Amino acid sequence: MKRTWTSEELLEHFTLLPDELTAVGNKSGATRLGFAVLFKCFQYEGRFLRSRQEAAPEVVRFLATQVGVDAAIFAQYAWEGRAIEVHRAQIREIAKVHEFHRADEEALLDWLCTEIFDHEHHPERLRDLIRAECRTRAIEAPDDIPALIETGLLAYEAQIYTVIMALLAPEVQDRLDALLVAPPVAEGEEEEELPLSLLRLDPRPVGVESALSEIAKLRALRAIGLPIDLFQRYAPKLVEHLRRRIAAKSPSHIRQHPPAIRMTLLAALIFQCTQEVTDALVTLLIQIVHRIGKRAERRVESA
Repeated sequence: MKRTWTSEELLEHFTLLPDELTAVGNKSGATRLGFAVLFKCFQYEGRFLRSRQEAAPEVVRFLATQVGVDAAIFAQYAWEGRAIEVHRAQIREIAKVHEFHRADEEALLDWLCTEIFDHEHHPERLRDLIRAECRTRAIEAPDDIPALIETGLLAYEAQIYTVIMALLAPEVQDRLDALLVAPPVAEGEEEEELPLSLLRLDPRPVGVESALSEIAKLRALRAIGLPIDLFQRYAPKLVEHLRRRIAAKSPSHIRQHPPAIRMTLLAALIFQCTQEVTDALVTLLIQIVHRIGKRAERRVESA
């Protein structure tokens, strides 16, 4: 729970409505304030606070004023025992929600993998989506949403590895693995760079040689034979995320990954490299044509 609140936020999220005041009405002292804090924070967070310290002091003071008790006595509210369990049960009944169980976790993970992760990976937005979904399902939000997201992403990526691996023909997989192997060199010659290293090189300064180099690079990338629609169902941000997993790693490190993971990450790298080299080549050709035009203009002017 965040620690600072504006007056407008306190009024919007922590004002006790008449029927809520009725639920608080038969309690007194620390129990009265504790119930009010537990109730309104549950409404906002979608889950019960894990400790007294999670409640923002401003929220406690704002609610204390409404229920007519001293905010300082909130420290006396027992966070363990029968009383708080009874209060949680009462709040669930009022809110018409049930406790978060293992089956709810599995259902949320399935929902994330099938409906959400294809287009959203931002932690804060995922947290908000999960809380909203829990409200829709009339269940408490999980205590550790970041852990749920991490578990879901791991499961989602495992699905991606399986799908991509199945779409790559054996000969394509061989070509991807070949990027991690340096070509043999004769004794006394300098060791050549790995094919993967060559594909990572940025274009040289504008010129015909640079354009020819990029054309050769593009041909090499296309010769690998990745299906054009390999990542069609996945968001570009996800493909970029997969690419970053190995973008700066050494070939020996990449070879340590299990085949399905290695093939998927290499395919993401080659897929994006192909797009980038194509864009770079177009830019180079435009610049070359522009340079030729400028030279022609100068020759005409000097003639």
